[in-house]
Amino acid sequence: HWENYIKATDKIKNFNKELTKEVEEKTRDIRVLLDNSGQGFMTIHRDMTIGEEMSSECERLFGNGIAGVKINDLLYPSDESEREFMADVLAQAFNEPTKSHVYLDLLTKEKVLEDGTFITLEYKNVDTIKDEVILIMTDKTDLRDAKDRMTEERNKFRWAVNALTHHEELNGLVDEFFALVDQCRDDQQCHLEHLLLRLHTFKGTFAQFGFKRLTNSIHDAESYVESIKEHYGDASGPRLKDALNYFDFKGVLQKEFDELRNICGMDIMNLGQSVQIDYQKLINLEQKIVAVEGENSPLVKEVRRLRFTDFKKFLSLIPEYMQDLSVRLEKQIQPV
Repeated sequence: HWENYIKATDKIKNFNKELTKEVEEKTRDIRVLLDNSGQGFMTIHRDMTIGEEMSSECERLFGNGIAGVKINDLLYPSDESEREFMADVLAQAFNEPTKSHVYLDLLTKEKVLEDGTFITLEYKNVDTIKDEVILIMTDKTDLRDAKDRMTEERNKFRWAVNALTHHEELNGLVDEFFALVDQCRDDQQCHLEHLLLRLHTFKGTFAQFGFKRLTNSIHDAESYVESIKEHYGDASGPRLKDALNYFDFKGVLQKEFDELRNICGMDIMNLGQSVQIDYQKLINLEQKIVAVEGENSPLVKEVRRLRFTDFKKFLSLIPEYMQDLSVRLEKQIQPV
């Protein structure tokens, strides 16, 4: 009997060794999977401290030594109200585990870390056996940057198409603005209140056209003239001349038009009242917009509209052309 007992004990020991080895291998495999998932996995205890076990992505995002740190202190080191809110929500989730998903859903799903990294946060329901919450973090910085770049490209195309479509109004606006600037630089009777009103109007109009640099420059000039008003009252003459000379509106506007030229390949500033746009450049602009906006974008339709001439407008030119032709050929024709 004693020998049988020894043999049974040895079998149990060997079995335990094999089982322990298998568990360690499985644990190691899971750890490798988590470390290579590109996501940060960590556990949060009832006291809000972070557990010892975490994926390597957590250390990449926050550095080493974060185990034992409270999660609200880690995520919101400079925001006391957010730390308190997170503490209250987690406490409710642990106290009512059957409703934990309701409370955890109140927590922020996105966070920009202090180094600019953009992460998403996903909280798994309270594990009542281990009394912990699993937090999964994903670095979405590249995706957000790509979306931001896409949005920026889309806004640039809208800006260019709007400028092309309304180039006559735009050129007229530019002429009117610089006429005001030149007048107040030369005219000793240009009064402050009049200038402030016109600057504010031009600022709003150029903003509608999407000219951000010029809008900001006019805003700065408006603020500068406001400061003159505070110190000198309704001043005019030399003081306003000096104020306007301080701002290089033409240089700023040239940067705007240079950027538009890079986008659409045309010098909108010199299109004049009668515009002739290079057909191939319009095709190239259309293809760029399709790549960003898609085939059914209103911007695509707007650019395509620029490629075609209104047939009625085309026909209206024929009588004048025929009249000129008859004069050159010394022929008489019946007036249309």
